[in-house]
Amino acid sequence: MSSSLKGDLELSCEVSPASAAVVWRKDQVEIIEDQRTTFISKGTQRKLVIKNAKKSDEGHYLRDETAAVFSKKEAVQKEVKASLSQKASLSCTVSDSKTEVKWYKDGKQLISSRTVYSEVKGNTRLLVMEKVEKSDAGEYTCEAGGEKLVFKVAVPSCF
Repeated sequence: MSSSLKGDLELSCEVSPASAAVVWRKDQVEIIEDQRTTFISKGTQRKLVIKNAKKSDEGHYLRDETAAVFSKKEAVQKEVKASLSQKASLSCTVSDSKTEVKWYKDGKQLISSRTVYSEVKGNTRLLVMEKVEKSDAGEYTCEAGGEKLVFKVAVPSCF
């Protein structure tokens, strides 16, 4: 792939089935999404967009179609009741132990703090809430490789 190094670099491919995840690599190294690099997944089309391409972006790009990102989807508890002031956690299991996930609450990416943080245990990705508060109720999403698992967390006043 060549680019004039002016503007954005966009690579695209078709996958089958539409749920297939892809891993983009540059010179054999997996590309991670950041401020300049974006992955787009629409139907069967997958895109890698690098904003403001520069000399250091030159290289051999490769797209690997991967198996499902998440395993044991059926076993995931989608509705979670958490007790006030108690510890609670959400978990998802990934197929590849190197897979990184992003956690979102009500559509906004979560940033780790002392009370809410993520943990990695083998192929399991956890979101831990140390002391559950009413404000922790909502919709949580574990996202990796274009796939998402959604959890609804309820914090009843009493059980």
